[in-house]
Amino acid sequence: MLQKKKLSSFLVKKLRDTIYHERWKLKAINTKTGNDGFKVFINENLTKENNEVFKAALSFKKRFHYKYVWTNHGVAYLKKDEDHQATIIRRFEDFPLYGKGQ
Repeated sequence: MLQKKKLSSFLVKKLRDTIYHERWKLKAINTKTGNDGFKVFINENLTKENNEVFKAALSFKKRFHYKYVWTNHGVAYLKKDEDHQATIIRRFEDFPLYGKGQ
């Protein structure tokens, strides 16, 4: 089944920020209804550089068993688990273990 993608932009920044901040609640809505399942994703439109950093953060998350990765206002964040603070990732040098040969 082909996925249809919709790109939306908002005229009111506060509304955009509210919807983006509350997007995690969609996990409860993303359900299957018979054979016509649907999922809703809300993602930021990142610059090319920020998108590359975010993709690297996704790979880092899988490789080093981090639980969370997300973006907010164009910046990527990594979080090991609920007991750790998030690490802000603006560039490749911000990754934990950077330059330690891992």
